[in-house]
Amino acid sequence: MTGKIIAVYGPIVDVQFELSESISIPSLYEIIQTQTYDNRSIILEVVEHLQKDTCRCIALSSTYGLKRNSPASASGSSIKVPYGESVLGRLLNILGDPIDKKAPLET
Repeated sequence: MTGKIIAVYGPIVDVQFELSESISIPSLYEIIQTQTYDNRSIILEVVEHLQKDTCRCIALSSTYGLKRNSPASASGSSIKVPYGESVLGRLLNILGDPIDKKAPLET
């Protein structure tokens, strides 16, 4: 499901979706992905439903470079991070991707 950014208030971002009979607004805690004008990926998490077609989200990284009318796409799931013996002693970002320049995780 795709939408567009309608407002950016620092780390708070409002996203509006075009709804139809078969498509509903993203659920709470669902991840929405968007990009800045310089193609840097930004991950948003839905924290509130403002209207039947608008979500208020919190950005999980800096919103510098994010602008109104930028496309945003809902992922259909919440944040998922790997766990277990393979992640002990590793550095992971908010989405569970390794950032310690070691081999990829196999989970």
